[in-house]
Amino acid sequence: MTRPSPPADSWRLTGLERDPRGGGWFAVERSWRPPFDVRARVRRMDADGTLGPVLIELKLPGLTDNFEGIAAETRGDSVRLYILSDDNANPAQKTLLLAFDVE
Repeated sequence: MTRPSPPADSWRLTGLERDPRGGGWFAVERSWRPPFDVRARVRRMDADGTLGPVLIELKLPGLTDNFEGIAAETRGDSVRLYILSDDNANPAQKTLLLAFDVE
């Protein structure tokens, strides 16, 4: 069964990191709808605050959690993004550090 995308107003910005190549940011957002619909995504944000298309999207049944940290570093012609979640001492959550290369 395919779940519909969450409504636009359910997404919350949880972290920002400057693009190491200059001129903008990477934004991590999350959406949580009870009982178990948790999603995360990363988008580019221009210097004026305009959000671009989704670069990374995480949702169930794949690996996802309460992501709230983001870091970036250059890797040749691409940028490596790291996103982080912590379990908040909650057995229903996980502590994860994921890495993605974006061009």
